[in-house]
Order: sequence, then C-alpha cells, then structure tokens
Amino acid sequence: MVASNQSDHTRRAESLTGPDGDHTLASELEVMFDEDFKDSGPTKGNAFQESLAAFHRRVNQDPTSTLRSLLGPAADEAPRRTISYAQLLYTMTQGLVEMLSVRFGSLGCYQLNDPSARFYVVSLVNDETPSMFESTKLGDTSPLHAFDSHRTVQMIEVWFSVHPLSNIISKTLFLRDYKNNTHDPILLAVMLADATYVHEDDTTGERRESLFRWTVKQLRGRPANECGLSTVQMLMLLGWHELCIARARRATCYLGYAGRIITRLQARNTQMPERSCSQINGVEIAEVEAEIVKNIYWLTFAITLWSFMQIDQPYPQLLPSTLPTEFPPVDESLSAVIKLDIASDNVSTLAKQTGMIHELWPLSHIASTIAHIYALLPRKTDAIEATQSGSWQAQALERLRLLHSANQNIATLCVNIREVLVNAVKVLEIEVENASSKALVLTAYHTTIIHLLFPRLESPEDQISVSEDLLTHFLHSARNLLQLFLVVDAEHDTDHLITRIRSSTFADVFVLGLDACSRALDNFHGRLFAGSAVEAETITSKLADLTSIACDMHATSKSESLITAKNLRLVKKKLKEVKLLFHPINPPFGPRSTPSVDDEPSQSLTPLDAQVPGLAPLDANDALPELWPTAAPLDFSSGAYDLFAGVNAQALNQLDWTQNAVDHNIDEASIRAMLAPSQAAGERHKEVSMAGSQRGHEAEAMARRGGNTHGLGGIDMDLDLPDVGVLGADTHWPEAHGPP
Repeated sequence: MVASNQSDHTRRAESLTGPDGDHTLASELEVMFDEDFKDSGPTKGNAFQESLAAFHRRVNQDPTSTLRSLLGPAADEAPRRTISYAQLLYTMTQGLVEMLSVRFGSLGCYQLNDPSARFYVVSLVNDETPSMFESTKLGDTSPLHAFDSHRTVQMIEVWFSVHPLSNIISKTLFLRDYKNNTHDPILLAVMLADATYVHEDDTTGERRESLFRWTVKQLRGRPANECGLSTVQMLMLLGWHELCIARARRATCYLGYAGRIITRLQARNTQMPERSCSQINGVEIAEVEAEIVKNIYWLTFAITLWSFMQIDQPYPQLLPSTLPTEFPPVDESLSAVIKLDIASDNVSTLAKQTGMIHELWPLSHIASTIAHIYALLPRKTDAIEATQSGSWQAQALERLRLLHSANQNIATLCVNIREVLVNAVKVLEIEVENASSKALVLTAYHTTIIHLLFPRLESPEDQISVSEDLLTHFLHSARNLLQLFLVVDAEHDTDHLITRIRSSTFADVFVLGLDACSRALDNFHGRLFAGSAVEAETITSKLADLTSIACDMHATSKSESLITAKNLRLVKKKLKEVKLLFHPINPPFGPRSTPSVDDEPSQSLTPLDAQVPGLAPLDANDALPELWPTAAPLDFSSGAYDLFAGVNAQALNQLDWTQNAVDHNIDEASIRAMLAPSQAAGERHKEVSMAGSQRGHEAEAMARRGGNTHGLGGIDMDLDLPDVGVLGADTHWPEAHGPP
C-alpha cells in the first residue's frame, strides 16, 4: 500500500514540476500533503510534519475514540462547517489560554464542551480531501481581466477594510506595485477573491471560485526556490480561506509551508538586518518589510501552536532555537506600516488596520509564553537548551526554558510557572503603555495564574489544600482582573465616537477569567465544609474578601461590554450561585453540624455560621417551625415557566429553600416574601403562576386576606431574565401597570 502511494505521489510530483524539471511550489505542497495525510513514507525529519503524520495515523486507527478523547461529550455534536475570517483570529487567543488551563489546572472551564473551540481538530478529523490540488484542467484565461484598474483599486480598499490579516501586507507598497505593474498577480487574485465576499454581486460564488482556482493553478509555474515575501502572503491568505471553510488538510499545508519560508526570512533579517536607503515619503521600505515579516512569523507561530494543542501533540521541538527578540508593534504609533500609510495619505482603512495591530501583539506575547509553558508538559522529550536574550519581552521565556532541564511533576511545575508569570506581569505593567493591549495580555496571565493555583492531580480523589498563600494569590489576581476590566471599559468610553471598536477578544478572555474565579470560589466554599479545620479557619479569615469578590464579579458579568462573549450566560449563572453562597445575609448552604447544648453563643457570628430561625431547616427531613404555612402550600406547577417542576407539595415544604434558591436563580429576598408566615388563622395563599407571551412574561404573586388584595410586584427577584428563558437578550418587560 505504501509503495502504491509513493508511486502515485511520484507521478503527481513529476506533473507539477516546472518546464526545466525544477520543483515548483505546487509540487512541494503536494509532497507535504502526501507525507502528512496519505502515509506516503517517512517525513524528512521535520518535527512539524512528523507530528501531523503521527496524528493522522492515530485518527486512521480509531477516529471516533480519538475525537472523543480530545473533545469529550462535544465529540458527538455535528461538526461546524465554516467559521468567519475574523472569528478565527479572535478565538485563537481565548483558545490558547483555555487549552493551557485545562492541561495544567483542575478547575476546568465551559469551553471544553464547545465544539467551535476545537474547530481545527474537528475539521481535520472530518476532512476527507484526497489530494492537495484538484485534478481538473483549467483554461488559461485570467479572471483578473474582468477587473479594470479603478475597480481593482476599489476592491483592494475593500480587502483592507475587512480582512483580519490586513497587517501582513502594506497597503501603500501594494498599491504602488499595482500602479507600476510590478505586483504579484497571484496575490492580487486571492485578495480580489476575498473581497468578493463583501462587495461583488456574486450570489453563486462562481467569480470568487474562479479566482481561487486560477490562483492555485499559478502555483504550478512558480519555482520553489524563488519564493519571496509576496508568495508567503499569498500562501497565508489561501491557508486562512481553506481553514475557514473546514478544509483543514490543505490549510495545514499552505500555512505550514508559509511558516517554513517566513522562518528563513525572519532569521535572515535578525542576523543581517537590511540596510537600504530606499524610502517612500520619509519611511524606510526595509523597515516596513521587516515589520511585515515579523507579523507573519508570529501569526504562523500562533496558528501552529493553536493547532498542535488541539491535536495534543508535543511542542518542544517546534520552539525556536533562540529566544525571540522581535515582536510585532504594540500599537499603531510604533508601526512602520501605519506610518507609511499615513505619510502617503492611504488612510481610508486605518481603523481596521490598527485594530488588527491591537490583536496581533497580545496574541504573539500570549502565544510565545503559552508555547514555552505547554512544552513543559511532562512527556518523553529531550531538554531544551536555554539561551540568553537582552529583550524585556523575552525575559519570561528565558526563565521558562530553564525549567525544561528539571524533572518536575505538575504541581511543582505550576508553582514555578506561576512565579514566572507573576514576574512577567510586573514587567508588562512597567514596559507597556498601550492600555488595551496590556490589559488583554495581563487578563490572560492572571487567568492562567488562577488555574495554576489548582494544579491537575494524578488522582481525582486528591484535593488541593487551601492555604493562606493560595487565597492571597487568588484574591490578588481576582482583584487585578476586575481592575483591568475597568481600565478597558474606561478606555472604550473615552475613545473616538466614530472609530470606537470594542475588542471581542478581550471580552472572551475576560469571561474565561470570570469562569476561573467562579470555580475557585466554589472550591473554597466546598473546602470550608469538607476540608480540614485549618482550611476552614483560613477560609473564614478571608470570608469578607471572598464575598466582596463574588459580588463584584457577578455585577461585572452583567456589563454590556461582555454581551458578545462566549459562554457568558453560563458563567454569569455560576457567579450568581457563588454570590449567594458567600453573601452575608444568607444562611449556610453547605453541610451543617447541629450545635451542642454546651456550646456558648458566639459574640460575632460569621455569615456562614449564622442561623436564621424560621428560614431554613437544618435538614431536609426536620420538622418545619410552627409559624410556617401548612394549610395550603405554594404550587409552582401550573405556570408556563415551571421553576420547581416535579416537586410535590409535601416535599416542597421540606426543602432547604436556600439551596433551592441557588439551583433556580431566585434570591433570598424573594424566598422570604413567598414564604412569609401567616398573620391570621383565616389567611390562605393563592396559586402562583408564570404567564406571558412570546416576547415577555410577567410573574405576579397575590395574597388575599379579608377581601384586601396586595400586589408583590415591588419585590426584586434579581432574575437574569435572558438566562431563565423568560425574555430574549434584546427584549424588555411589557409596560408596567398598577394593581387591579
């Protein structure tokens, strides 16, 4: 079988060589595809391809169990067919933080059950594309002839205004080359194909597909040894397109080969920086091109890391041999590309371009740090040689590489990694001035620190002992997360009215931080009752701080700034639960011990020790206090939204109402109102129902006594209405009316 595959591969490679027998870019990509996905023989010692080939063999042996081991319950859901160009970039940072957290930490996160968070691996497992290129013969007519000069320039403007990879091409340099007819027509064809998604009346997609097909055909005539910057840019755009339409095999080859070329260009620029006197409007062209090379390098680095973490492949061999010293610009003020566009009056798409700069620098920093941490995951790998760097941006990476030489378990690693990240946070706070970019990186770091406080243990029965040091570190990172949100929110409010763009990446990563905090708080509450006496005393000493954090986190989760974030609804609900657990006015929710008659009354009861007579029985089987109503128990089973479905009247009277409040999103004030004891012998409670319409539902509880009716509409139920399905996120209550 292998020999047959090799023979087929040889024939295809021969058909894709140039007229003089030289290897073309197409033949190189075809070889790469076959080695990665067709068992055509051993790879050439390339760690990237060896890992992909190993994963392919694993999938071939048992695709179902492989996907289930990577995705869990989400493996049974239908794969997502496409993802938007922008969403692919925006979810990458969040995905890296989340995947690292679950590799090292034990808290978990909601992203685990989201199939879109594993878009690459799901696409790769389900991709059955047989070859790198289609076998059909295409005509020689170029579809570029359908675009005149004016229309082409307009389409280029469209591309720069919408594409998330706009910072890998200089608008000014490309327009200059186009007007001088020195541009790369293959790169132009890909840009026009992407722009037709937005601008052209191309409902069938035929014009767009003809541009993509023509582009691919031109690869067969381009010598592999003549690939420059424009070739890399073209491969990046082709790979991005293929990945977004779930053709992961071809995307992997396009992006992988682009990474191979750009790594060489980056190394050449680092070793021998180009000194050129060529300028446009006072800006060095060499400086602009060097920035583009850096941008592409870090994009390919992040994409490779993101994909390898999804397929659970080791990463140490893919780390650069030397520590990186060059990163993308932190903001537009440091960007030579933007300086050139401004100096050349090419400013119509600056808002989009600067937005991409604000995305790429945090992504590069987070990816480089996570790559070095992920490489520490205990595997049978060789140690990585540590190198020295004078850049402040590489200080954390330098310290992480030193950890490779030590044989450490997960718990010890988490402690050491936390120390590195804490120091990295201090450096970033000093060195970086751009508030939004800095806030995104710091949010990712503090979220990771919180997860590392709860390392993944070998046995599920093992528990992390809650110490004062753990609580102190948690509270520090949690408070910093809240402060970072205020900084970003204030930055947004003071931004320009027209160009104001709120980063969806920050919202997604921040909600990951809220999720980590809610799980940590829940853990602390559990250890208060199930842990040792020392743990209980330690947690009790920080109870006021934990309560404050829980309340502030829940309040922050309701901000409209986070409304676009993934899993916000689930995280907000969890935060509401922990807020009720820690809120001072609530009685204890966890296991409770019956006080001895010899116990002396406490002079200063803590919130979780306080008993509220007549509100919650000590146990579900205890008798109710005398004043509790028993003649006509409340019936919640007749409303359109049955909050306590399946609970009969007898059991309802015996429930611990405070725990029910947590389970059903009802606050303590509402429970008190609904369970208010009878004032007279003749009092009875009327049936409570939830009724309404498709756009809104109004809950009204009425109590009748002696012919007088009192409405309870003023009670603050503290319900997150979209969360319980009563209202849609964009729906408001019907106009309020007074009592009948």
